[in-house]
Amino acid sequence: MKRKMLMLVILLAAIFTTTFSADVMAARKPDRPMAKMAEDLLIDLLSSKNETKAIQAARELGFRKTQTSLDALLQGLMLGPRVKVAKAMLESVGRRVSPKTKMVLLFYTNHRRRSLRLEALSGIAALFEKTGDQDCLVALEKALHDYDASVRSSASWLLGKVARKMTAQQLMTVEDTLLSLLARGDKGALLGLGTVGGIRSAMALALELKKRRFTKVELVKAMGSMLMNPRFGPEPVRMQIIDVLTMANVPDASAALLQYTASGPMKFRRSRMYARTKLEK
Repeated sequence: MKRKMLMLVILLAAIFTTTFSADVMAARKPDRPMAKMAEDLLIDLLSSKNETKAIQAARELGFRKTQTSLDALLQGLMLGPRVKVAKAMLESVGRRVSPKTKMVLLFYTNHRRRSLRLEALSGIAALFEKTGDQDCLVALEKALHDYDASVRSSASWLLGKVARKMTAQQLMTVEDTLLSLLARGDKGALLGLGTVGGIRSAMALALELKKRRFTKVELVKAMGSMLMNPRFGPEPVRMQIIDVLTMANVPDASAALLQYTASGPMKFRRSRMYARTKLEK
């Protein structure tokens, strides 16, 4: 009976995930009120006194593929526009690849405004994904030491997001930095370790459960991310994480195991079956 109930829950979870993903994709369809406007008019609106129009023009120029539109955005950013307009410009510039784009984004990763540093880091991460530029990775790592906790957390999350583009040596370097932050009690490190971390990180997270510096939910989510990472292994280590999650005795741990059995990497069939047996008990 328990087995049938488990299979039903897994099926429902898979259906929910598919439906939710479709809804999210539909919700992300960009709003482009100026889609039909001529490019030269959009460029003129960047300096408009109407902040809303300036923001809309900056976002629309991000969808144009011309060098003129990119040059206008980069020039506008160097002139120091209003914060909300600058944020929209950075968002648009982050979609484009060029040496000038990198230069401006790197400049803004040191801006005094937190919101602009965050937007610039997002663009830098996107640029690293497209080009593998070492300077972009260095900027993301540097942001792990930002004085603002939200910037450190964002940098950690972004490093996890682009981990698949890193070399083995780069992953090890980033993991070392994140583990150092974890040792100092910085919970932002957890956002990256779940994707970047290897066996050392798995051991560190398991030990943190005993230290109680972080909540069980925060640690469980990081370990659940490790299980979903196809680069993390081998099977015996995965099974140890499953044991730790089983003993955590929180709903989020069961949810992580359920997700792993339903949609974890196919090549780790043995540990996925092991997780299923743990859920059935």
